[in-house]
Amino acid sequence: MNLLGLFHSHSDPSAALLVDDEVVAFAEEERLTRIKHDHGAFPIRAIRWVLEHGSLELKNIDYLVQAWDCAKYDDGRMARRYEEINDRYTTIDEERAYQRGLLNQMRSSTQSEPSLCPCVSGLLYVRVRRFTRRHN
Repeated sequence: MNLLGLFHSHSDPSAALLVDDEVVAFAEEERLTRIKHDHGAFPIRAIRWVLEHGSLELKNIDYLVQAWDCAKYDDGRMARRYEEINDRYTTIDEERAYQRGLLNQMRSSTQSEPSLCPCVSGLLYVRVRRFTRRHN
């Protein structure tokens, strides 16, 4: 099974490639862009690097795995952050609805079991998305 792990939307975006439960490649975006921490960047260069290093293409990936800290959603830190943003900037109803949806979706009680990546269980929950392959 081929897993492509991503970390993004914060500092130190990165990608990891696991093949049959073994880490084959890992790269932080900052190593490829030469921008310290490369805060907020999507790790496209890191993705390309790990796939190339693993001699795979995106079509060979079985699962895309994204990790994050659900505790921030469970204990109200993200809700408070959204309120700070909403107090500072004009926010329309659709944006607030989107924020409420994220707050519900990202809680630990709504996540898949982190069994595919035991190295992070207890620290981060793992969200797994199955790729659907298109047949021509």
